[in-house]
Amino acid sequence: MLFISLILATLFAVIVETEATCYDTGGSIHDNFVPCNAAAEVSVCCGRNDYCLDNGLCLDAGGDNIFTVQGCTSQTWEAPCKQYCPGLPREFENILDAS
Repeated sequence: MLFISLILATLFAVIVETEATCYDTGGSIHDNFVPCNAAAEVSVCCGRNDYCLDNGLCLDAGGDNIFTVQGCTSQTWEAPCKQYCPGLPREFENILDAS
C-alpha cells in the first residue's frame, strides 16, 4: 500500500511540475492563469474558467462578454502572445469594442 502511495505521489509531482508558468502583462507570475495550449513552447494564458480564443484574447466565462489580455507563458511576451496596450499598469486589461 505504501508503494502505491509513493508512485501516485511521484506521478502527481511530475504532472504539477510540467504545467507551464503564466505571467501577467507586467511580467509577474500569475497562479490563476493556465496555458491555452499546453503542448506549445510559448502559449497565451487565460483564467482557469475563461475561454481561450484563437486571436490570443480570453473571453470571460461569467457571461459578461468581456474580452481580455491575461497572460503568457513567456515572461517577455514572445509570439504568439500579444500585448494590445503595452505599458498599462494593470495585471490584465479589458478590450473594448471601439466601433
